[in-house]
Amino acid sequence: MQRTRRLIEDTQYIPPKRTVAQWPLTMLHISAVVLTIQIAAWFILAWNGNPYHRIVLASGAQVVVAWFVVMMWSIKEMR
Repeated sequence: MQRTRRLIEDTQYIPPKRTVAQWPLTMLHISAVVLTIQIAAWFILAWNGNPYHRIVLASGAQVVVAWFVVMMWSIKEMR
């Protein structure tokens, strides 16, 4: 007598989670470090009255924008 196999749900199967790609998080950490360095440089240059502190401030603003874009992208990927 042949036994029929019932299709039962495999309880050991765990569906893969939707993981966020790792490169945006790495870029986020790098940009956070760069932003910290630029903020420190801005304070040092502004404290000494150096006219280049505005250039450092502008590049720091670019890092903030890049950091915001990466954060929004990672939040979108986590949904």
